[in-house]
Amino acid sequence: CIYSNLSPQTLTLSTVSTTDPASETATWNITSTNSVFSTTPLLYIVPTDNTFSQVGFYNSSNNSSLPAGGVTTGFLLFGNDLSYIASDGTMQQQFWAQATDINGTWKLMWNAGGEGGVTADGYVITPVSIKTRAPLVLDDSATK
Repeated sequence: CIYSNLSPQTLTLSTVSTTDPASETATWNITSTNSVFSTTPLLYIVPTDNTFSQVGFYNSSNNSSLPAGGVTTGFLLFGNDLSYIASDGTMQQQFWAQATDINGTWKLMWNAGGEGGVTADGYVITPVSIKTRAPLVLDDSATK
């Protein structure tokens, strides 16, 4: 689950899509199965140097605003992984999951500094990949 800072509910992501996965200027849309969004929001990150900030969902039709430094473009696919092309042209995959006070619920974060570690603000963090396809499930029942 990913916790949205735009609204106080847990979202279960069903799809992340774009009109052109090879374009850095295309936006990425989020479709959720249990969200209160009345329209399809856009994925955003805050790629400001040395920040560790929550990934969010921007909905321009309900007078919301992006946080300072937030962007909704610059994303593209590298294979099946969602990447961000920084202003200096480097490809970045700095998505992290951060534990919350709710057991089993994690916040999706963007780590613009790329610093490693095992905790942030006292909560467990771990690097994650945002993929367009679910991992394969290997069935070893044939070998048993």
